[in-house]
Amino acid sequence: MPMNPAKFVPYEMKTSIVRVLSYEGKNPQGTLSNPFLKGDMAFQNLTQLLLLIDDLQDNLSFPQESMESRSFCRGAPKPFRPVAAGGEAGKLPKATFKINIMFRQNASWQGGIVWMEQGMESQFRSALELIMLMDSVLAQSDPGDV
Repeated sequence: MPMNPAKFVPYEMKTSIVRVLSYEGKNPQGTLSNPFLKGDMAFQNLTQLLLLIDDLQDNLSFPQESMESRSFCRGAPKPFRPVAAGGEAGKLPKATFKINIMFRQNASWQGGIVWMEQGMESQFRSALELIMLMDSVLAQSDPGDV
């Protein structure tokens, strides 16, 4: 894998804000904010959120991947094209998370997450652990979950 020349990434672009507006049936819907995106981007499910964050990291080239992504199909995968957030303006989020991914190693993410409403912070060692940390907060407010 060719190495890209190092480029300066401003600190504020290294941190993204995830606002989860709905979590029915463990399906997060909400917005992702980052200064690089030039506005909030909507996501309708967990897959969209993860692909949006990964696409953002690829565009920033930070943090750089430590290994090449694999695919069943030949050629480069099409990047996820999110839509700008619209009609949900003013709706209070169920939870807000500040996510800072420091490394992309072993085909996953490592970094820190802050639950903004409670000021609680934790580190995560994989994307799955990140999801589980978010679920530990969101499942408390989901009446449809047993």
